[in-house]
Amino acid sequence: NLNELKKFLSNLLEKEEVTNIEKICNIIPIGLKSEVLRLIDEINQKYYSKLEEEYIDTKENSLANYIDLFNKINIDFTNIPINLQEQILKIKVEKLKHIIKFLEDINVVIDTNIIDTIINTNTEYINNLNKYIEKGILTKKFIKDNICIISDEKIYNKLISNIDILLKSDINIIGIDQDSIDIFLKDSLLISSNIELCDKLQINIRTRHLKNYMFLSDELLEEKISGLKEINIDINNNLEVLNSDINIIKRIKICNILGINIYENNKIRLDILNKEEFFIPNSKLDDYLPEESKQKIL
Repeated sequence: NLNELKKFLSNLLEKEEVTNIEKICNIIPIGLKSEVLRLIDEINQKYYSKLEEEYIDTKENSLANYIDLFNKINIDFTNIPINLQEQILKIKVEKLKHIIKFLEDINVVIDTNIIDTIINTNTEYINNLNKYIEKGILTKKFIKDNICIISDEKIYNKLISNIDILLKSDINIIGIDQDSIDIFLKDSLLISSNIELCDKLQINIRTRHLKNYMFLSDELLEEKISGLKEINIDINNNLEVLNSDINIIKRIKICNILGINIYENNKIRLDILNKEEFFIPNSKLDDYLPEESKQKIL
């Protein structure tokens, strides 16, 4: 009857594989036979596809393949601590190959010391990092030097957040100086705040000539800009002064007192910008300044 047929079809749909096809054909109405056989074929095809996938997965992720993969990078898999072996075996061989290739591409030394990194690497992270490398925003050296980026969610998110902040602020971060690339790992709120500060004070930080943005992570940026303006420094024509330490103000004041020209080709001289090259160490700057010009040395 109809109720039994409904129950039969309902049970059929719950099966992974239908095997008693001949028996089924004997109990269903002739008018439904073609449709039921199509349904059975559909169920069985899904099951066979699943079996095939499981077979391929088992074959590709056999212990022998793990051993072979690690042999290729000169690591004896059997010598890896058991707890780490167990973690490695939870990762598909293809995924491991992808991770190892990335590490090799950024020139990381592949040895037993890198196993924890391999285990904890997030492939979504390295795929996105590769895109930033291709765009010229990040470098392989930067990722190598900050390898925790590929496994530490907090650090990775900070990196992505800072890149996003800078790009949305129309700041040219493609090909920035290597000594300023660490800006990507600095405090995101401070970077946003300093961008707003520069805009408010009409400091042009969007010029294509600027390649060092470390000043955006400077907690004393507002104080530095204020001090530079007080001694009539044209910051927009000397943006590199923003990356100097806070005592650049004292060094310039001393040069003015001593009648030393601070400019070379209309730019502040490097031996004044760089505290290491200035003829007076930071610790002695106050000795050359009148009392009213002294500030706290930081």
